[in-house]
Order: sequence, then structure tokens, then C-alpha cells
Amino acid sequence: MTGLDAYFCLDPHTKQVIGVNYGAFRPRDPQPHFAGPAWFVNSSLDQFIASVRAITARFPYDTVSLKVSKRLSIDEWDLSDDDWNELFREHDQAADDLTEVLGRIDPAAVVDQDGFWTGFVADVQMGNYATRYYLRPAER
Repeated sequence: MTGLDAYFCLDPHTKQVIGVNYGAFRPRDPQPHFAGPAWFVNSSLDQFIASVRAITARFPYDTVSLKVSKRLSIDEWDLSDDDWNELFREHDQAADDLTEVLGRIDPAAVVDQDGFWTGFVADVQMGNYATRYYLRPAER
């Protein structure tokens, strides 16, 4: 799964990894169905596995977000201006690194600006995968 109703699948004809939306989307109709067309993720299962390993190996995508006080809630930040600038720089660097490594694994996976991996990289760059969101306070 890659969301509430989105799934990674292996296309039996092309051997590509694709994404599909599948679920009960119609009001008062519990019967699940496919919604919209499938989208490309990777050229092969091996490239998908290598891509997942690469993004996992690159984590954490920043160190600055761990400077936020542990007493604050997950959505509160108390960084200095310099820390914010460094955080943005780290997220930009992580996005560049991920684009490079994903492109080496499967060039087709980073060509489409609306593709799965380009969307993931954009989320990293925006800070959606800031380290503090994924490490419990005891691990920070």
C-alpha cells in the first residue's frame, strides 16, 4: 500500500511496478473498484526494491529538525533563522541526492514530473519527511 486506497502492483504483462487506486469510493456503495488509470512507479520489481532500499538508506533527510525542543508537540518548531536555513538546505540536498540515486537505479522513474518517485522527492524537499516526524522522542 502507498496510501489509504493506493497500492503498488506488478503488471503481469509489462513486469513494471505500477500504482493503482482501489477501494470503495462511491457513497453508499461498499463494493471496491479501480479508480482512474494505473500509474508508473518502476520499470521492474528489482528496480522498485532497489529504489526503496536507496531512499531508506539515505534517511534521515535532515539533522536540524532534531534540534526542536522535545517538550514541543510534533507540529511546533522553535528553530532559529539560521537553523531554518540549514534545514531547508538539508532538505534540498536530500532531494538532489534521492533524484540522483533513483535516476541511476531506474532513469524512467524520475522522468515524469507527476510520477511516484518525483512526488516522493518533492515531499522530502518540502520537509514532509523531516527526521523528527519519524524518530520517537527517545530516539532523538
